[in-house]
Formats: sequence, C-alpha cells, structure tokens
Amino acid sequence: MFSKVGKFYFGLGLLLFVVIPTFGQNPNGPHYLGSISRGDEDVAENVYRFREMARSSRRTKADAIVLRICSSQPLPIALAAASYDPLWVAQKIGNDTEHVILLRTSPKDCNRASGEGTIEVWFAENTDSIPKFRESYKASDLFMQSVVSKDDWFQGLISEAVTPANFLEIIKEASAVAESKRCSLIVFQVSKDPNPTLTINLRSAQSQLIANGIPKDRIVVLYRNDANAENSSRFPDIAIVGKSVKARTEAIQP
Repeated sequence: MFSKVGKFYFGLGLLLFVVIPTFGQNPNGPHYLGSISRGDEDVAENVYRFREMARSSRRTKADAIVLRICSSQPLPIALAAASYDPLWVAQKIGNDTEHVILLRTSPKDCNRASGEGTIEVWFAENTDSIPKFRESYKASDLFMQSVVSKDDWFQGLISEAVTPANFLEIIKEASAVAESKRCSLIVFQVSKDPNPTLTINLRSAQSQLIANGIPKDRIVVLYRNDANAENSSRFPDIAIVGKSVKARTEAIQP
C-alpha cells in the first residue's frame, strides 16, 4: 500500500506524464496524414482515406489540405515529375481545389526522408502554420495536362495509341495547347539510359516544338533515375504544366 505522500507523488508523476506531451504539441499546427510514392499500390484507396480524414477535421475556411511535393526541381516541373498527378490528388481529396495548397521542398526536408517525387498529404488547421516549404501555390492556380504517359497513350486531346505515324501530329497539337497557355512548360521525362528509338523520338519532338514556336526555355527534359524508370519505351512521357488562366488574370490586376 502507498502512503499518502507516495500516492501524492505517484499522482503528480502520472499527471505530468499525460500533460507535458500535450503542451509539447502544437494543436493548431499541420498534421501529417500520409504520403504517395512511386510504386505504391491502392493509391485510389489511400486518397479516399486522406479525403475522409481531412473532411472530418476541417472546421473553418482557414483550414486547408496541403500537398507537399518532395522534389529538387521547381514546383511546375515537380508537378510533372511527381509520383502521381498532384492536381488529380488535390481534386479527389479537396473537391474544391481552392482549399488545397501545393508546396514543394527538398526531399531531405520532407517527412521521414521521403524520396524524390513523393507527395505528402497534410491537414493544416490554420494556413498560417503549414509544413516547411520552398515554393507555394494554390492548387486552383496551376494546371497540368498529360500528353503521352508511360503506357504509350495520348491523353487529353484525342484517345488513341501513340504510333510513329501520329507522334509528330500529337506534338503539334500539344504545341497549340502550350502556345494558348503562354506561361506553360512542356516537360519530357525519359529514363536515365534511353534506348536509341526513344532518343530519336525525343529529339524529333523537341525540334517540332521549336518549329511550332515554342521557345527552348519552355522545353524541359528530365532524366529519371528511379527503380520504375522504363528504358524500353519508344516515346518520352510528356506533360504540359503551367499557371491557370485565373492565376494569370489575378497577376495582372492593378
């Protein structure tokens, strides 16, 4: 049996054990919900889980869903190089992307040392306290359109398999989209050691874009060095990335 003094100190110790960690946390700070990395299975299921977690936590207009991309590339390029389309993830989790913030920071600064291209999902109870970042945009201020993806399908303007015969026509249509969205970049992704056919198609696409009036400084080539990079593809992955019309309109307001 404890003496009265012993019971007092035991109770005090238990109280401190419970209370001190609570004071050590920031109740209004960002909450890490999870991440999406290359090679993950059941991405759709995880995105649904993140959405339910965020919806059940959201209380005020100052609360936000935050997607932090772990990348050493500038944010518009990081969008194209991410493990999955961050704007698709933003739409599925947030519905109204006005309440979704996109961040970019170095992989070494990400939670649990996430790899290049990983998308971290956070919930911020107050947008004044969001995770560490180097660049920030509202999801609604950016757009990304996939052109050719790793399964060799053209997405967005037509729906057909990519062939040598129609590849340059696809590039021509992509040029028209990029030219109409004057702030946009065209991002190519290929494996670190591309095969000769892929190299030829990449150079041909670059030449076609320049011939169609796309400046060289808006054409970006990324050489992927991750375990899932395919060196057997005939065509590079291509995405058009840029600021939305809404973002450009707001920028020119007096």
